[in-house]
Formats: sequence, structure tokens, C-alpha cells
Amino acid sequence: RRGRAGRVQPGICFRLYPKLIYEAMSEYQLPEILRTPLQELCLTIKSLQLGCISSFLAKALQPPDPLSLQNAIDLLKTIGAFDDMEELTPL
Repeated sequence: RRGRAGRVQPGICFRLYPKLIYEAMSEYQLPEILRTPLQELCLTIKSLQLGCISSFLAKALQPPDPLSLQNAIDLLKTIGAFDDMEELTPL
């Protein structure tokens, strides 16, 4: 890993991809909440009784896209994990 080469002990970082790809990479990885499916997070918020999912996640440092959040909630309703009021079902 580049972060350890030369810091923990002497070392060299060999990147195994072209320079063009390296230069196109962002400096920091996109936060997990913005790049992963939200269904499991929605279920966790409800099971821990943390309140309204959208209100809870709106307080995040980088809240998820509202459309992505709504799609996750809609899927959970479709499979019967949430009722129409976005509450957990006995499922």
C-alpha cells in the first residue's frame, strides 16, 4: 500500500495500472453510504428504533441521494419487510 511504503519501513510503491488511470482516480474514495445499497442500513435504523429513516440519514455528514433512499425503502416495502408506514413487519 502506498500509505505504508516509506512510512512504516523503507519501501517503494509499484502501481500496477497505467498512469492515465491513476491520474483519473479521485483522491479519496466515495463514502460507503453513497456507493452501497441502502436496504440493510434502512432495516438497521428501523430495528434500532432510531426514528424516520430519511430524517436520521439527513443528519449524516454526506447523506445519501434521496432517490436512492426512496428506492431502497420501496424495495423493502415490495418484499414485505416494511409496511406502508415504513415500519418493520413481522417478516
